[in-house]
Amino acid sequence: MGQTDSPLIEDRWWNLAILLTTACTLGIVLVSLYFGYSVLFTHLFYIPIVLVAYCYPARGIYFASLLGLAYFASDVALNSPNAFYLSIGAGRVGMMIIVAWVVSALTSTLHTGRSATGRRSMPPGTAFSWSTAGSPRCSSTPGSSRGAKKSV
Repeated sequence: MGQTDSPLIEDRWWNLAILLTTACTLGIVLVSLYFGYSVLFTHLFYIPIVLVAYCYPARGIYFASLLGLAYFASDVALNSPNAFYLSIGAGRVGMMIIVAWVVSALTSTLHTGRSATGRRSMPPGTAFSWSTAGSPRCSSTPGSSRGAKKSV
């Protein structure tokens, strides 16, 4: 699929990816928790968490908290809730929130076009219009066109 000029189309594809990965992850994790596997499949939660934190940096931590609470509630409901397993579940929820915070912070920095030192690393509006993997970023900087260089 080629590059699109419309941010609405790109946002729709990102939102669909977020919705599908969240639904699939919840389904897989619920089934694995039901059968007693609580270690391997919980790492799938990082996929939708990273997608949301990248596309919507301001909402990444809230989404991770909500997904973490859903995981924790299902873990308590489907497994024996003793202190050891509760602490492991709380640690996983904490790690989900930390991952969302890191991705949100890095993405916010990239979307504003500033480096860690506060100096501009790229012209405004062109910072990472396309990531190194070749996929478009989620939303453009207000008032800029995608990838277009402005003459000074």
